[in-house]
Amino acid sequence: LYAEKVEQEVRIYGRTEPDRVTTLSAEINGQVLEILVPEGQAVKKGEPLVRLDKNDLIQRLASINATLKQAQIELKGAKSLGKKGYQSEVAQAQAQASVANAQAQKMALELSIENTLIRAPFDGVMNQHFMEVGDYLREGDRIATVVDLDPLVIKADVTERFVQDLTLGL
Repeated sequence: LYAEKVEQEVRIYGRTEPDRVTTLSAEINGQVLEILVPEGQAVKKGEPLVRLDKNDLIQRLASINATLKQAQIELKGAKSLGKKGYQSEVAQAQAQASVANAQAQKMALELSIENTLIRAPFDGVMNQHFMEVGDYLREGDRIATVVDLDPLVIKADVTERFVQDLTLGL
């Protein structure tokens, strides 16, 4: 009897999967104006994918900018009169609150305008669209999925009988 080297083989069946998958959703209500990237195309992080209609956001931003300017002028006047003793602290606080409110509305509108352009969250591939040009999306509606194929992950199941026999590099 002679000792022979025996190769042990364990057959497993698996599948490849992307490392990351994300479903993009609408953050504002709006009509789909343009799909900038077709399904299957590679995308880079930050690349525009879909453009939504801005509706009246630009006009509302112009209006709030005017309101903010007015509130700032009123605050300046209230402070000036307050130093001279002609304006109460309540009126000054109210003017300050008006400025803060207008600034918050301006920031919200600017964010809404920014959210009309849906961008890729990471480098990957545009996997699937859930909308078409002309569709009206509501906040939370699914837009598309983007997958990260670098690296690909291999997932496989091994029976309990063979798990103990597996080692790194086998």
